[in-house]
Amino acid sequence: DQQEIFNGQAFHSDSKLPSHHKIVMVSCNYSKVGILRPGMPKTMTLRLSDELAADLEAMARVDDVPVSEAIRVAIDERIKARRDDKQFQARLRRLMAENQRALERLAQ
Repeated sequence: DQQEIFNGQAFHSDSKLPSHHKIVMVSCNYSKVGILRPGMPKTMTLRLSDELAADLEAMARVDDVPVSEAIRVAIDERIKARRDDKQFQARLRRLMAENQRALERLAQ
C-alpha cells in the first residue's frame, strides 16, 4: 500500500523526476487519527528537493526527533489548520455535497 506523492499530487514511479529531488520514506501510523485500524501503519514515499530534505533533517536533529516524527507533526498541524480554515471548509462542504449527489445517483 505505497502511495507516491510529489508536490501534493499522486506520482507514478515510471514518471521522470528532476535529479535534484530526494526520496524520503515515511511510515505513518494513521490509526492515531482513526483512518486505519489500530496497528496498521501506512507507508508513503515523499520526493523532496535536496534543500527541503536538508532543512527537514536539520529541523528534526534540532528537535531531537526522527525525520518521520517531524513529518507526522507537520502533517497533523496542517490538518488541524485546515479544520479552522473557513475557505477550505466551504470547499470541503461543496465537494461533499457533489459526492453525495453522485452516490445517490449510483444507488438508484
